[in-house]
Amino acid sequence: MKASRFALGFLALMVVPAVACSSAESDSPDTGSVEEADQDDLDGKADGVTKPTGTYELSKPSTMGSKDLTLLVLKTDKVYHAEKQVQCVTTPCDPVGFDGTYKLTKSTTSSKRFIRFDDGTRYEYKLASGGKLSLRLVDTTPWFEMKHATDAWCGEPTDCTLQNIPQPKCPGEWQCEANTCSFSECGPLPGNDCEAAGGSCVALYPGSCADGVVGSASEYSCGGPVGVQCCLPKPKPPVCKNAGTNDEGWFHADGTKICAADCAGLAVKCSAIGSKSEGWYTDAGHGCIGMSLIGWDNCG
Repeated sequence: MKASRFALGFLALMVVPAVACSSAESDSPDTGSVEEADQDDLDGKADGVTKPTGTYELSKPSTMGSKDLTLLVLKTDKVYHAEKQVQCVTTPCDPVGFDGTYKLTKSTTSSKRFIRFDDGTRYEYKLASGGKLSLRLVDTTPWFEMKHATDAWCGEPTDCTLQNIPQPKCPGEWQCEANTCSFSECGPLPGNDCEAAGGSCVALYPGSCADGVVGSASEYSCGGPVGVQCCLPKPKPPVCKNAGTNDEGWFHADGTKICAADCAGLAVKCSAIGSKSEGWYTDAGHGCIGMSLIGWDNCG
């Protein structure tokens, strides 16, 4: 009889922890993701998945814990820069930055995608249209949201060229000031600005530039003659090339690549005509760096 009571007591002890764990299931680590095997995600855009590139900043933290990144910069050379907010005794508490290499991977058994850092840390990610990036460590349940930063981060000017940032179509270069990418002011073209830009100086009367676009006199000077205007060739819209490969993206008509993007079959239009934002646009999330903008241009 004593043996039977002992056995029943032992079984009761074995059952209690299982019940306690199930009651906190929603807050428990996602142990299934920890062991989930992954492999390099090298199939480009063939699967219709857009890969994250550029500067992302924290928009919706899951908690105030240290697992959320406040800044994440993913460059096309597979080098990253990240920052985390830490607790400190005195203020201000500046974020702690760290750098390394990364690679994009995908699960071998599901549709999950991951960003794997060189220290072994792995984040599952989801990239939505408009550039919203949702992340979570694979051993945790909460997601946190990041968005494309208005100003791209940089440590040096070359960091700006490795983030697929739309570049103004004019002479100039990327500069890195206070860890922010900025493009130098578009300098004047030498000599006859109109001809240097590929245009021609025609008589100033209606119809003289019917096959082209009249350029601004302040930007495309004809060198001083009165009664002439600059007639520029009609700009050609960007085209999507190399669909379904690692090199899929938007290209200028001369073959120069503008940026990587999931763009197959999408239309291009000139929008924001007459404003500083005039340029080529496409469907939201399929332009450069996850936006609708492909590049600024005097296209109208």
